[in-house]
Amino acid sequence: MFQDDKSLGLRPAFSLEQAQSRPAVRRILVVTVLWVLALSVSWQIPGVSGQTQTGILKGHVVGGNGEPGASTQIQVEQLDFADPSSPKVFEKRIYTDQNGNFAIELPAGVYDLFVSRVETVPVARKIRIRPSSETIINLKLKVSHLADFLE
Repeated sequence: MFQDDKSLGLRPAFSLEQAQSRPAVRRILVVTVLWVLALSVSWQIPGVSGQTQTGILKGHVVGGNGEPGASTQIQVEQLDFADPSSPKVFEKRIYTDQNGNFAIELPAGVYDLFVSRVETVPVARKIRIRPSSETIINLKLKVSHLADFLE
């Protein structure tokens, strides 16, 4: 029913035997295979594809008296000492909405989180943002007794 390529008079542009006998063709094949492998691996490793992997930090803040933590300052910092002679600081600051909710997109990594609001004790935490995921932090702030004495 089916005829093979030889009976039809078809033949490949070059055979494997010819490729093995020609060093230039063999090098091209090897380089092409290695390039395809490297490209396929780079798509699977976060950060190698040239795009920064990001995640979302979101949460809810409750004030010292149980009220929604409206206008609470949320600050994230990341220190990079890869080059000790020129350390880099990444810093973002946002504020919660009237219900105490917040959300911010950040590059994946480890950050210092600082949360502060008038008349409450500041909060500091270490957080990890994972690529393509949400990190959720919910905080109940404590009333600061020092605020009673400062005017």
